[in-house]
Amino acid sequence: MYVGGDTTLGLTATSVHPERAGVQIELLETLFKHGAAIGATGNVVNACLANGRGQAAQFLAQRDGPLDLEGAAGVGRLELVKGFFNDDGSLKTNATKAQMVSGFMWACEYGRDSVVDFLLQKAVDITTQDNGGQTGLHWAAIGGQLGTVKLLLDRKAPLEVKNIYGGTVLDQTLWSSRNDPKPDHLPIIQALVNAGADVNGYPGMKEDLDAVLLRAARPGS
Repeated sequence: MYVGGDTTLGLTATSVHPERAGVQIELLETLFKHGAAIGATGNVVNACLANGRGQAAQFLAQRDGPLDLEGAAGVGRLELVKGFFNDDGSLKTNATKAQMVSGFMWACEYGRDSVVDFLLQKAVDITTQDNGGQTGLHWAAIGGQLGTVKLLLDRKAPLEVKNIYGGTVLDQTLWSSRNDPKPDHLPIIQALVNAGADVNGYPGMKEDLDAVLLRAARPGS
């Protein structure tokens, strides 16, 4: 289905379906019990992070899944992250800028605030965009990470940068609140508006915002 090379462990760890069913970790434990090997799956921790499976990434990291700079940042291993940097803040030879940027984005999405803070202090430009045009603030909002959103807003993260779909952070959060809702999407939307996000970024945005606020005020509407 995915051009080959995927194991049962890898597919289970990166899939949304077992996570939504509440059995993902139990399934992974069962596979390990019967001999599944992390090493046969490639960098499965990073694959989990890229597919939105933060819990599985944490679980596999605890089972000694491989952790480069990207993976270490995504699962919040601050001491490992620090180990990829020289004293002058430059990257060591076993890490790349691409890994650093991806790691920063995952740290934002999964609320690894100590890692986010460290990377901002050491190397990452808060305006950095990934290949999809998302900034760290986009990812923190998508992930429903209110604390991370506030951290980035305190550091003056840009609000109106657009991703490849033309979405600002507020626009992307409105979309995510409808299509992949998280408990803190509403306070994140309020925090973005309070920080000065443009509520008229596209025709109909104000109406979309009002609809989200109405649904929050009237659960089930």
